[in-house]
Amino acid sequence: MKSQRHTDYSWLLGLTDTAPQLGAATYRFTPATGAVHIVEDSLAQPNGIALAPDNRTVYISDTGHDEAADLSSSSSSSGAAFNASISIRTVYAYDLSPHSTYLTNKRPFYRAQEGVPDGLKVAANG
Repeated sequence: MKSQRHTDYSWLLGLTDTAPQLGAATYRFTPATGAVHIVEDSLAQPNGIALAPDNRTVYISDTGHDEAADLSSSSSSSGAAFNASISIRTVYAYDLSPHSTYLTNKRPFYRAQEGVPDGLKVAANG
């Protein structure tokens, strides 16, 4: 069973006594139909989300914190080791189909060596 992770900061900071009703995930909302679908639920704490200018790539940052992980010892920042890594403190790129309800081809795009990626933007020229 997947553990429940929450990104509701008001709950985490003790500003509310109402626990989050849903675990951390990234959702796709279709205004025309009102449909809501989970498109990504494997990240510890999805934070930033942005689309490439061509609307074919979506980027999602994972600012998750795992006290048991020693990420400072990771020295790989390129090549096969980086591309095979799946961890917190990473911005992931996904392929986006305009008419589907899921993301495909998850791949690490950037891994923070210090701190965490907190939100993100994509330049107009991609």
